[in-house]
Amino acid sequence: MKFPASPFTLGLIAAAALTLTACGGGSGDSDDGSTVAMTTVTPTVMDGLISKAVVCWDANANGVCDATEAQGTTDNAGKAKLFIPTASLAGAKLLAVVTAGVSSDTDTGLVATSYTLRAITGKHAVISPLTDMTQAKIAADGALTFEKAQAAVLSELGLNSRISVTDDFIAKRDTDKDYKDAGLKAHLLVLVKQAATHDGKQLDCTSVDKQPDKNQTPVLESIKSELDNDEGVRSACSATASIGSDCDAALKTKAEAVVSSCAAPVTPVTPVTPVTPVTPVTPVTPTGSAAQTISFATPATQTVGVATPALSATSTSGLAVSFASTTPAVCTVSATTLTLVNAGSCSVSASQPGNTSYAAASPVVRTFTVLAATTPPAPVTSAANGKLIYAANSCAACHGMPPSAQKVLNGANNPTRILNAINGGTGGMNMYIGKFSTQELTDMAAYLATPGI
Repeated sequence: MKFPASPFTLGLIAAAALTLTACGGGSGDSDDGSTVAMTTVTPTVMDGLISKAVVCWDANANGVCDATEAQGTTDNAGKAKLFIPTASLAGAKLLAVVTAGVSSDTDTGLVATSYTLRAITGKHAVISPLTDMTQAKIAADGALTFEKAQAAVLSELGLNSRISVTDDFIAKRDTDKDYKDAGLKAHLLVLVKQAATHDGKQLDCTSVDKQPDKNQTPVLESIKSELDNDEGVRSACSATASIGSDCDAALKTKAEAVVSSCAAPVTPVTPVTPVTPVTPVTPVTPTGSAAQTISFATPATQTVGVATPALSATSTSGLAVSFASTTPAVCTVSATTLTLVNAGSCSVSASQPGNTSYAAASPVVRTFTVLAATTPPAPVTSAANGKLIYAANSCAACHGMPPSAQKVLNGANNPTRILNAINGGTGGMNMYIGKFSTQELTDMAAYLATPGI
């Protein structure tokens, strides 16, 4: 999987500026002097809502997000923003790359296994497992219309034909049972993709209910015979191009069976009365085993995006204390490393199981506040920095020092026009799509507005 390169060095930025203002180029203009029309698209990526996923316009249709392609990253609401030339919009193919350890699902927490989803060509509002399966059918049969591909997907997954695969099932699932069912089948497709990525290894039930002590091996074995006759699941599996001949193994991840055994049933037959949690009881000290207690100070308030201190606790026995998060939607724990996922209340449990000399200690749970990521201060425009970029690459050879060519000066105080020139490929500038930050474009536009500084 390809991602954008590291931030440019000054020299590389300057090289980009040279191309931007070279002879024959235009700040947002096409070769005939007209402005390239751009459209902003804001797709929502969902199994649950997925944050920190990379969404790109797969302009070369190679199935990956190349560094030169327009792209954006989803926020906590699963939305990304990217700019596409209006003339290319109808045929634009969008990809969403969900990365293990980086992307997060509002339903299941931090993503454990990477996968990629496709939008339907020309339909950019939603990118989900349902659009991915529909687009796979369209790609496999060039004569297949969207309407026919959608009807086939809904039929094979057993979904009501009144819904659309391009609808936001997350927004509608709490009030509409058909969209709730669509969300569950969408999660099935994600589990199928992740199973293939695992290459035959067992699935992690924590991706369903966040309970790492569950043993799913009997679950996966017990549903094998049922899956052999499940045509809806087999069709979903077959439509996932990355699985190929491993489809039968991946079928073990059927959402209804896995979720039913790891957490709550997908389609309950008999309503189950919730079990009232039992208050933890202080362990009884066995004869010949000494008691021990844990000292665990409550962590201070933390902020998403800011480095967290290592977790620390001690026991009177001197034995090592282990930690676990009881609120994985807000925070997760690996050894002594605390990772913040979302704003809210984070609860961490400290435990010590004892040994031949000491009885298990009573677990200690500490809860603290996690604040949302702070908004960085607004950047300050620097015309001087724009001049440095311009001068460092001998742009005067074409435009003079200070610049005087009118097409260059059209970019004065107009970073959007400069960006349009890049995204529209004016003078071959499409090679710089996604390379400049907003601040860099703003600085160059400021210099063009004050060329005499």
